[in-house]
Amino acid sequence: MAKQSIKLGDNQYIWIRDNNTGVTRTAEGPQMLVLEPHEEFDGTSPMSNVILTQSQYVTIFNPFDEAEGKYHMGGFKIIEGPANFSLRRFE
Repeated sequence: MAKQSIKLGDNQYIWIRDNNTGVTRTAEGPQMLVLEPHEEFDGTSPMSNVILTQSQYVTIFNPFDEAEGKYHMGGFKIIEGPANFSLRRFE
């Protein structure tokens, strides 16, 4: 079976599901992403990062905490600009 690949540009990301573990990870560009045989795209084509200017903000529901490695379901966090980031699968 041939490996799938996709080119991610600047400010693009995609979700990838590991079929062995069921874990979904976020891959960010720029990069040429080559999937392992047990991985598949989880979602649609590459998505664009959220880009906020100085006077903007966004509320993220169900935020993922990198330090704890888990989602805070039902919670939220506010991100103020300027900022450039990708969303996790359930945010």
